[in-house]
Amino acid sequence: MKVLTLAAMAALALGAPCAMAQDNTAVMKPIDGFIKSTGQGRLAEAAGYFTPSHSIIDEFAPYHWSGPKAVTTWWAGFVADSKTSGMTDADMAMGAPTRVLTTAHHAYVVVPAVLTFKLKGAPGRETGIFAFSLDKTPKGWRIAAFSWAGDKPQP
Repeated sequence: MKVLTLAAMAALALGAPCAMAQDNTAVMKPIDGFIKSTGQGRLAEAAGYFTPSHSIIDEFAPYHWSGPKAVTTWWAGFVADSKTSGMTDADMAMGAPTRVLTTAHHAYVVVPAVLTFKLKGAPGRETGIFAFSLDKTPKGWRIAAFSWAGDKPQP
């Protein structure tokens, strides 16, 4: 028993990962806030959850946005793509995070999600996954980058 206790103490001292429960509330706050505010059309609020310079990858052209206005240009592209395709009534439902890795100043979060919508009046859905990278700032956690990888939309 002493050997196991000493081994566990050595692993902790060396920074080995351990299976302790982690409170992800603070890391999830900007992610949840971003999804909620964009869903309600509050883009200025949504932009406040990002670092000053951020990156986005998504499934519509030009597929990548970066810089201080990435979230606003990405949203404008989403709106334009939705009009072109005939998509309306989009609603993003987030699942529980499947992976959360944090250090003192950075985090990586994987979250499954389902996008429901109407496509030319017919109901549709797309399942996918978000990968978020966050930075710890004086204002708390902020999104530095995210990507969306979705399956082909289904009726």
